[in-house]
Amino acid sequence: MAKNFKDSTMITKNSVIKICYSARSLEGELLDATPANEPLTFNIGKGELPEEIEKNLLGLKEGDKKKIILTPEMLFGDWMEENVLMIPRSHIPDDDGQIQKNKFIDLRDNEGNMFRGFVVDITDEGYVIDFNHPFAGKTIEYDIEIISVE
Repeated sequence: MAKNFKDSTMITKNSVIKICYSARSLEGELLDATPANEPLTFNIGKGELPEEIEKNLLGLKEGDKKKIILTPEMLFGDWMEENVLMIPRSHIPDDDGQIQKNKFIDLRDNEGNMFRGFVVDITDEGYVIDFNHPFAGKTIEYDIEIISVE
């Protein structure tokens, strides 16, 4: 028996949803997307999705599609020069040559907190690492399809 979308459950706080999506810059650059036929599962209200996206999904049902445009202030913030740091080589030993320019690196601070950065440059003195979110400063257009709602 075919499912009647009109009788589908609406997304509310505490719903478990499966979605397919794509995220593009306003210039049309594809930033992120789910693989075809591989929806992702999220728990609404648990902080698994940015709050602005969750707000836009509330009330939608299985089969619905939604376009959401979010500014940097609503998502990942502005790109900030002060988040690009020169870290001395003595602070990040690279005995096996794993640190590479134009690649991401995961680092821990003295308290054990994990940080992900992008290696912008490698010099004799150290590593220039950008700790801004990769999408910082970008207005992002999301196309989201609701696959299921529980």
